[in-house]
Amino acid sequence: MPPRITIKRASIIIITLVPLFLLFQWTSTASAIQSEAIELQKHVKGVLLSASGSPQSYVVKGSRGVVITGPGKSVDMAVMAAILLRETGCQLPIEYAYLSNEMNEQQLETLRKHNITPRDFLTPEIQSYNWGHEELRLGAPKVAAILSSPFEQVLHLDPDIMPLRDPTYLFTTKTFQKYGALFWPDFRSTSRKNPIWKLTSTPYTFEFEFESGQIVLDKSRSSVLRGLTVAHYFCEHAAFYFHYMWGDKDAFRWGFKMAGSEYFLNRNQLVSVGLVVNSRNQRGNVTLKADGSSLNLPGNGAIDPIYPHLKTNRVKLSFWSGRYCGQSMLQMDFDDSLGSAAFEPTPLFLHANGVKHKHAYYDDIPPFQVSEMYMMPQGQTLTDLEVGDYTWVGSLRGQAECHRLTKYSGVDIVHIDFMKAYQGVNERYMRARRIAMGPSQ
Repeated sequence: MPPRITIKRASIIIITLVPLFLLFQWTSTASAIQSEAIELQKHVKGVLLSASGSPQSYVVKGSRGVVITGPGKSVDMAVMAAILLRETGCQLPIEYAYLSNEMNEQQLETLRKHNITPRDFLTPEIQSYNWGHEELRLGAPKVAAILSSPFEQVLHLDPDIMPLRDPTYLFTTKTFQKYGALFWPDFRSTSRKNPIWKLTSTPYTFEFEFESGQIVLDKSRSSVLRGLTVAHYFCEHAAFYFHYMWGDKDAFRWGFKMAGSEYFLNRNQLVSVGLVVNSRNQRGNVTLKADGSSLNLPGNGAIDPIYPHLKTNRVKLSFWSGRYCGQSMLQMDFDDSLGSAAFEPTPLFLHANGVKHKHAYYDDIPPFQVSEMYMMPQGQTLTDLEVGDYTWVGSLRGQAECHRLTKYSGVDIVHIDFMKAYQGVNERYMRARRIAMGPSQ
């Protein structure tokens, strides 16, 4: 009996104390959210009533250009992005926006040597934000870099982006003319449980988060400037907001939402790119077997025919072939004719964020070997079905920073032989990387 009494008493103590601790934590968090929500609404109201949407005096009217943002350590990667961009035939001027306390003269000279204009956008106001390492890592300065650029129409690229075609045409699309703001999707949507919905007083809707490796903006539009101004507010207060949003990419999204500014989010799914590894082939180069199974899906006829390469380049993974390790992201173009039945999405940008660090890249191994995507019913998107996410795997068979798409009942995942479907991409990337960054390992 005594042991039972002791255990029961201990249980009572634990049950009593834990809720009190959590109650204090929840009350504190709820109070902070409520307080910040009030301040946010005040700020947004001020933006909408003020001249925040007026054209900026330092912007060159009618100008277009590419803005790449980053610290000194990303200069070599930015040079690689510029080389790859020029190879597509793009002639847009390129600037590298940086904070002066993160660069040295040698890095500035490297940029100039490759016809990239360095631009220091550090101001006393930005310095007063006291961004820490985590806020800087999550892209807190990015919105300020775009706002302060002299280009009126901006194509913003992350340093680890590989343009697969000349993106200049994006400025002349009907979609850009209509919205003035083009965004591309990330793998996941914002959870219904995320406090950001309450913070922003926004009713929940299923929508994919932004993947901000590539953004196209027209700053001559007051709606775009208002969206950027609110986005900058989130970044200014990153120490608080980045607990509820994933850095700059979410700042853009919520900034435009809160400002009531229209934007275009590409509905074509983001495709994962990586390799297949096993115990004998830890750097990929696994022999892949063609998947000859039927493309038909039960109950809905067939897959959407907009991806014709699925018919000839699908591969089948098994226990013996190995496991998929996704490390990069393939963004597609979009249907600018607003509903053309003949439209076939083709790759536009490759975000090689998982292999940008030297420890995750091998000079003699193609980094883009296999791609992974959802098999969609004809005429439907992931947004229509309200599915889509990725699972973080971490290290896998010697590979770092691996992910894979999350499985859903009724939606199959397929794998594509990337090197066969998109020939020449690896060769271009590897050549430009050697020129810009030298040997990795």
